[in-house]
Formats: sequence, C-alpha cells, structure tokens
Amino acid sequence: MVKLSRQLKRWLWYIAILLVVFVLSWQNSSDSETITNATVGIVQKISKILGKNLEYSQNLYYLIRKLGHGLVFTILAYAGHLAINSSATTLRATVLTSIIMSVFIALMAEFMQAYSFGRKASFVDAGINVAGTLVGILLGIIVEWIRQSIATKKAKTV
Repeated sequence: MVKLSRQLKRWLWYIAILLVVFVLSWQNSSDSETITNATVGIVQKISKILGKNLEYSQNLYYLIRKLGHGLVFTILAYAGHLAINSSATTLRATVLTSIIMSVFIALMAEFMQAYSFGRKASFVDAGINVAGTLVGILLGIIVEWIRQSIATKKAKTV
C-alpha cells in the first residue's frame, strides 16, 4: 500500500474540494435550485426534530443559498490554507498565498456563473465568497497555531 505524505494528502484534498466548487459554480440554474431546495428540506427536518417548525419561504431559501456560498468557500480556503502551509516556509508566505489564491478562486467561480445557463454573476455572492475564504484562512491559522502549541508542549515535556 502506498503511504502518502501529509503534504500530498492536504494538496489532494484541496484539489478535490476545488473541483467540487467549480462543478457547483458551473451548474445550470435548475440543478442549482434543486440542491438548494434539498438543503432547505433538510434544514426543515432538522428544525422539526429540534421542536421548531420552519416554514418554507423565499427568505429561508435565500438564507440557505447565501450560507451555502459562504460555507463552501470557507471549507475550500481552509483546505487550501492547510495545503499551502505544508509547503510554505513562513507564516507570512502562507497567509499571503492563501489570500491571493482563495480570493482569485472565489471571484473566478462567481464569474463562471455568468456563462452558465440561467445563472448570473452577483457582486453580493462574490462578496460572500470572499468573506467565506477569509474565514477559512483564519480558521486554518488558528488550527495550525493550536497544533504547533500542542507539539511544542509535548516536546518540552519529553
């Protein structure tokens, strides 16, 4: 069995998530609406289990759709930051590279929608994408800082 390095695993996860993002960005409006409606249905079922009853509304649909944008780009930027961190030499290089790559991808994904049937590019969505990338990078910085702090404490106790 082939043993992959941590660095290679991180880059492979990042590329896989990146491909999912581009597939989602390239979908036509009907397929995109189907995914959003399915997600709204799941949220409604969970809310019912929790004792609330969320009725379907345009506001709920819109909220789920926009949260989806932010969450997808948070996950993508987090994975990208971890992959870049495994290759970069300094924290500054990691953060700058993560920001440049993530913001470019977030804007490019939104731009692609202008050429997908029934969809259009949106400045609001582009802003949500960029905000999600910044949250993902910040999350990556925090996780790596915690990981390094734990490793340092373990090294001192040995």
